Amino acid sequence: QYQTNLQANCKFSQQLFMVSISDELYNKHLIDSCPSLLQQSLATIKQHPLPAAPWLQLVRNHISAQPQQNLETVAQHFAMSPATFKRKLKQHHTRFSALQDCINRQTAVFNIATLAQSNETLAGELNFSDLTNFRRAFKRWTGTTPSQLRELINEH
Repeated sequence: QYQTNLQANCKFSQQLFMVSISDELYNKHLIDSCPSLLQQSLATIKQHPLPAAPWLQLVRNHISAQPQQNLETVAQHFAMSPATFKRKLKQHHTRFSALQDCINRQTAVFNIATLAQSNETLAGELNFSDLTNFRRAFKRWTGTTPSQLRELINEH
């Protein structure tokens, strides 16, 4: 799907819904491109610029690879005290729990949509203590329940 729409070979290092496009490719004029879509994309990027912090991406990658770790162990991995780690996250306009929620949401949606994983499997994988907590968190992240997402996917 990405190859068709971007007319470029895309490779993903993780199972997440994040896409990184080089400026060269993004600004390249494509014969089949849609000018209104390009304008909308440029407006969105100006309103919500992507974080340009490689450190924050390293933190995301670590949390994604080690979802069971808490703030203290992640801070220790980056050779910081928990307080310093929190301050650095605040400088990047985020919190540890917000990063965890974002990664968990992306993982959950991807695993339901693509891998058809069960709630039980996902809850365990995302380190939830019970199924009810997972469903409640999923609803908070997406505005829908896992079952409703599966129904939407099956309709299409």
